[in-house]
Amino acid sequence: LTITGNARHGYFSDEYTVLKADCGSLTVSAAKNDGLHINEYFRMDGGTVSVTCEGDGLDVGKKLKGSEYDGQVIINGGSLTLNSTGDAGKGIKAEGDITIAGGTTAVTVSGKAYYDTEKQDVTSSSAMKTDGNFNMTSGNLSLMSTGMGSKGLNVTGNISVGGGSLTVVTTGSVY
Repeated sequence: LTITGNARHGYFSDEYTVLKADCGSLTVSAAKNDGLHINEYFRMDGGTVSVTCEGDGLDVGKKLKGSEYDGQVIINGGSLTLNSTGDAGKGIKAEGDITIAGGTTAVTVSGKAYYDTEKQDVTSSSAMKTDGNFNMTSGNLSLMSTGMGSKGLNVTGNISVGGGSLTVVTTGSVY
């Protein structure tokens, strides 16, 4: 399946999205906003996903208060490649926890930071951002940020890396 988001998101789900081990491939060739925008949770058990966008590569929000997986990104397998070029774009953004338990994930963001007059704060690009915890037990995760003021791994909660391979590179200049 190949999707192009000419006006906004490439793929939008008001609920959860689960990619099973035999799901094949999903490509968002371009999106003016988020490549994948999901309102409950995202779980990837296999397949191949490739996203090129100007907003967030994978954006998962909270929908159901108290739901077990609400706001989470769970990657158990497969191949996930995300490329965000927009200012303050996030490669993977989750309001809940992010769990990497397998697969190969490569995230690149190149947008720069800017001053948000509404929030009266600087907002910047991040290869991965979670308002929850980051947990990694296995798999390969590569995060690269090249824009001015960008961040590699931005976690509000706890960071736990018990296995796998994690590479984080930031090369952007100071904002």
